[in-house]
Amino acid sequence: MNGLDRLKYDAAYAADHRHHHVQKIMQGYVTGSWSATANLQVSHQIGCSLLMSRKKYCDCDPRIIVKHDA
Repeated sequence: MNGLDRLKYDAAYAADHRHHHVQKIMQGYVTGSWSATANLQVSHQIGCSLLMSRKKYCDCDPRIIVKHDA
């Protein structure tokens, strides 16, 4: 099990501001890059600690994409 699995059942872990993807999502919201209700897709880099351990936090520079409905 890794951090992505833990994100599904541990709400406090998922919303923790130590995750770089949470910081980047909040920054995009504050700067107006997307709305609070936008459907976002997060892609982590291969060496991200989130992928390697369920006890660590995202430390990569994740790619955040706004998904548009077709």
